[in-house]
This record gives sequence, structure tokens and C-alpha cells, in this order.
Amino acid sequence: MLHKIGCAVGVLLSSLVVPAKAQAPGPTPDYEVPPLSNYVGEYRDKRRVVLEAIEAMPPDIDARMAEYDRRIGKLRDDFRVARLAEYKAVNPERIVEHSCTSESSGGVKNCGWKCTASPSPDHFAAPETVRVDGTNKGTRIDGGAACLKMTVAGKGRNAGVLHVNYRFQPAVVERRLNDETKRLFDIIGTRG
Repeated sequence: MLHKIGCAVGVLLSSLVVPAKAQAPGPTPDYEVPPLSNYVGEYRDKRRVVLEAIEAMPPDIDARMAEYDRRIGKLRDDFRVARLAEYKAVNPERIVEHSCTSESSGGVKNCGWKCTASPSPDHFAAPETVRVDGTNKGTRIDGGAACLKMTVAGKGRNAGVLHVNYRFQPAVVERRLNDETKRLFDIIGTRG
């Protein structure tokens, strides 16, 4: 009898589908901020300190609620300041090389534009984030792309390297900060 039960359990266990192990996330790309999960432990501990301080207060519920709201509001503000600093620190560099060579001694050869694209739709280039090493026959920024123009007059060669540091779009940062603040404080168990 025990043998039959053991066999039945074995058959049942062998028919179970075991989910594949979740892959550990890779390193954060250079164009993204670290994951929100990095803040969970720290802010869960900070919330616990707030709750302990509230518990130590006199039993006036209105005073406790007001103090709780004030302290949690400060935690939210602290998180937003820290997270905003992370968004501002993300400035991924993208590089494109361009050259133009002419074998003719007369006229100007136009080799056109070479561009680099932003690492994501959430990023943009600004004039102050663009630098050219070498020959610069013109630069342009068009949305998420930054470009270097190259020409050469007469016989010879011109070459340059376009360096662009992309930034997060301000509207994207604001939207993400609002969403991440709500998600973090939902995770750590605050109200409102």
C-alpha cells in the first residue's frame, strides 16, 4: 500500500511544471538610473523609525496623524531629491567619427552628415552637450540625433569626432519621479 502511495506521489510530482529560475537582472545600462528596488530597504527602515517615533508620542490621534504625515512627506521629498540627482547624473556619451577626403585640387567635396542617435526616446541632446574634436564643418541637433558635417576644400582630408552627452528630457524625469515615488511608498506600506 505504501509503495502504491509513493508511486502515485512520484507520478504527481513528475507532472508538475517547475518554473524556470528568474534571470538576475544585468547591469544597469549607461542611459538608465539604478533600479527603484535599490531604495526599498532603506526607505522601509526609515518608515519603521517614523512609526516608532509616532508610537512614542502622547495618544492624541490628530497629533500623531499630523506628525506621521509630516515625517512621511519629508521622506518623500528626500527620495525625490536623491532620485532627481541620479537622473541628472545620467549623461551617456555617444560618439561618431566622420572624415572627408578629396584627390582633386579644385572645388569643395561635401561628404554630408554623420549622426549619433539618443540611447532612448527619453533622452535628448542640447548644444552645450555637443563637442567636436578635430575638424568641425557644422553640427546640428535634431530631436534625439546629433550630427557632424564634413567637407574638404581642394586636395586633402578633414576628420572629426563628434561627442554627445545625452540627458533625460525634463518631462520624462518629472513623470518618472511621480510614478516612482508613488510605487516606492506603496511598496513600503505608507498610506496616501
